[in-house]
Amino acid sequence: AKEEQRSFEPLVRLLSAPPYGIRKGVLPALLAIYAVKYKHYVTIVDTAGRDCQIDAALLDRIVDMPEKYSLKLEDWNEALEQFTVALAKLFGWQRCAEAFFSNQFADLGYEVFRWFSGLPRYSRETGSVSNQAIMLRRIARIASQRPRQALLRDLPKVLGFRTVTQDNVDLLLEALTSCKAELDGALARLRVQMAS
Repeated sequence: AKEEQRSFEPLVRLLSAPPYGIRKGVLPALLAIYAVKYKHYVTIVDTAGRDCQIDAALLDRIVDMPEKYSLKLEDWNEALEQFTVALAKLFGWQRCAEAFFSNQFADLGYEVFRWFSGLPRYSRETGSVSNQAIMLRRIARIASQRPRQALLRDLPKVLGFRTVTQDNVDLLLEALTSCKAELDGALARLRVQMAS
């Protein structure tokens, strides 16, 4: 399932069919073993394309309705970890060191969306900011739906970076911090301009 989503349906069918015949009540525990082992790399996606937070209830739902969930193994490296922790801190997410455990990117994506939603309407809609700031708004708007895709792939691209690497992570974070500050201060700059 590396770099390509694969449905859980064939796996559940194979494991619960003869000669294996593993009971459906045992399958969530078996899935949990691999979810924990590959916790840095696993993304589970539902049929709507949303990343799911991995917990016991999700594993039960996968066994009951395997056709509704897909698995993807992601590449994970030190640069992505550094970027994710800094991203979480920048947007005020308190559990930043846990972002890559139990697929908590959904929580991080929601935090980025919450920041966007909390911006003044002018900041959310103005065209008087840089193109990169406009693109950051677009990513923030969808960050809670497909957080890994939005934050680790799309966000670097809109800021002018193909991927997150050890060589560019500091520059990427600098660009992101600048765009966020630009949006955070857009209304204040307008007020200053109007007062002049």
